[in-house]
Amino acid sequence: DRPVANVSFEGGIVFSGEEAFLGLDDKGQPAVVSLTGAGSVQREKFTARVSPLFNKPLKVLALKEQPLRILVDAPLDQTRHLAGSIVRVNKSLMARPFVLRVDSSLAAGRNSWLVMEAAGNVHSVGVVTAFDASPAVIRTGAPFPHVRPYTFNYHPETGMSGRAENQPDYNGGYSGFWLTGKRPGQQALIRNMEEKNTKITLEPLKSGFKPGDEFEIRLLAVGDELEVPVWGRAVRLESGAWKTSGPAKIAVQAGAK
Repeated sequence: DRPVANVSFEGGIVFSGEEAFLGLDDKGQPAVVSLTGAGSVQREKFTARVSPLFNKPLKVLALKEQPLRILVDAPLDQTRHLAGSIVRVNKSLMARPFVLRVDSSLAAGRNSWLVMEAAGNVHSVGVVTAFDASPAVIRTGAPFPHVRPYTFNYHPETGMSGRAENQPDYNGGYSGFWLTGKRPGQQALIRNMEEKNTKITLEPLKSGFKPGDEFEIRLLAVGDELEVPVWGRAVRLESGAWKTSGPAKIAVQAGAK
């Protein structure tokens, strides 16, 4: 999230960050600006700066389903800015970050709940038909067709908020998901799934499984972290004031026309 060195472009524009958009009105004055990544866009007397809203990833404190709600360690005053934006779940076993879109947020004391749009795509239930403790392998006849995230396009003018035509992202299979049983300690990360999703290789287990045990595949577990991409957008209103949006701290300075 640290801005890169300033780079100058034609038209007197100086930019630092990842990606930026600067739109001018018919008089050549800045009218809309967006920036991905911490940094700034400068042109003559105009400057827009974007910095992270969160100093660290959000930690998952609790989970609820129907709809999917995630309790995180940040107050509503911060997380309300996430409505309509994405968060990313990053784990070492995942082929790529798993992306979820925040629909809204709710207060919970010093913490807050994120209500996610992709509520029906992040868990599935099965039954163990066989279990081998070494290596930790579960066999099951249960298919898991509905554990599918949405992917989202990035649009420079609006930020990371556009759905990519509901195209599923298979995330390299289910690697990095949590497999959780009914008994205490029955939880492990999924390392691999193969043979049409009937053979599941796990990270070391705290407690073994036996045939007949029920389990649930979940994307998230308490203690996981959510990364909030840094982007911000500002639009100039007729009054001359700037309306800002996005999960970041946004500051606009504009000189007289």
